[in-house]
Amino acid sequence: MGIRTVSRIAQRRAGFTLVELLLVTVLLLMMAGAVIFSFSTLQKNATLDEGASQIEALFRYARAQAASSGRLVRIAFEEDVGDGLEVPLGNLRVEWESDPLNAPGLFSELPDAAGLSRSITELVRIEFVKAVEPDLETLESTVSAGVGGESGGETNESVWITFPPVTFFPDGSSESSELTIASRDEEDGRRVILKLAGLTGIVRRTMRAAEETFTDAPEPAGERSDAAMTEAVSGEKVSESPLPKLDEDEETK
Repeated sequence: MGIRTVSRIAQRRAGFTLVELLLVTVLLLMMAGAVIFSFSTLQKNATLDEGASQIEALFRYARAQAASSGRLVRIAFEEDVGDGLEVPLGNLRVEWESDPLNAPGLFSELPDAAGLSRSITELVRIEFVKAVEPDLETLESTVSAGVGGESGGETNESVWITFPPVTFFPDGSSESSELTIASRDEEDGRRVILKLAGLTGIVRRTMRAAEETFTDAPEPAGERSDAAMTEAVSGEKVSESPLPKLDEDEETK
């Protein structure tokens, strides 16, 4: 009898109670949730990084294509929405001057780069594009278009929201440009700024946190002061400090 009692007690102690099983199950579920959360965060961050890397690869491809073909290649960011109106929608495409002799200045889409452009568009959207070293004549025409002329003082604000294309030349150089891109995932509020040096082809990448605001976008033409216009054209800074207020005695003189 004593041996049987001891064996029964040992068998009871060898099992697990319901409380122990529930505790282990809860711990396993918590660990699985932490792993899934970490993986989703990593995947979200990787989308923006992968998009930036693919744009850098697209820059290198366009530069090599222009040098090997001897034709102009450009990355365009605006799309035709009808009635001859082209607006930026956050996408990009690669174009080239297919027949510079018979049709100079006429660009068509480069089929070989369509796959990479489509992959970039699925990952990120283009939020802002600006020329780092704009041509003075182009800047003067843009400024004069923004100031009211014969149209009765109306301002043309559309010239400030266009995204200039990045053109690559057969000599291996390109236009210097700065791109601001964002992830297609709305939960990722970060921004990546890509600065392309036209002479060297070096691309510098800067990460901007979600809390930071984007302040590099140009002001609408109607909100620019005369001093800002003069500074944009001539490059000279103009002071906008108010004139000193005269005393009443000096005003009477």
